[in-house]
Amino acid sequence: MAIGAMRTVNQAAHDRQSARILRTALHLFATAGYGETSMAHVAKACGMQKASLYHYFRSKEEVLRHVVSSHLKRIHSSSRPVNAPNCTLNKCFLTVGRGFMKDMHDPERRMFLQLLIQDAGTNSFVRKTFFSMAMDAVREAGFALKPVVRFGGISQRGHDHFRCMHQFLSSLMRYA
Repeated sequence: MAIGAMRTVNQAAHDRQSARILRTALHLFATAGYGETSMAHVAKACGMQKASLYHYFRSKEEVLRHVVSSHLKRIHSSSRPVNAPNCTLNKCFLTVGRGFMKDMHDPERRMFLQLLIQDAGTNSFVRKTFFSMAMDAVREAGFALKPVVRFGGISQRGHDHFRCMHQFLSSLMRYA
């Protein structure tokens, strides 16, 4: 056990409460925005003391990291590769857009995508997560946007593609 870590007596109850906190935090992040939501807001919405919340998560960033990683796992586990090498950017947007619209039927995915879209411009962690997720989606779909990725990071053209994808998904979110 790490120094300062509290011992958990009932792991199942702890896991259920952690999941409840994450669902509540996702809702608050999606509706009020990550920057406007505090740990006190999350604790109050969960009906618990702020100090008790810190038994489950050390910081708001840790809560966000757990929210993002759990949803990325869900998205990656349900995605199906298209295996269409050298597809055009239009085809990529069409495939991503269809998947996005399908995800709008799931309230948790809708809130997660809303969080990514509304906070990607103001929060560097959310922005990096969005770009990472978009890049993985493109890669997993089998699209080869060759000049996008280069050694050491994403090229300017890659950033332009992902900015375009962000605007595209933002428009879909408003439509949905």
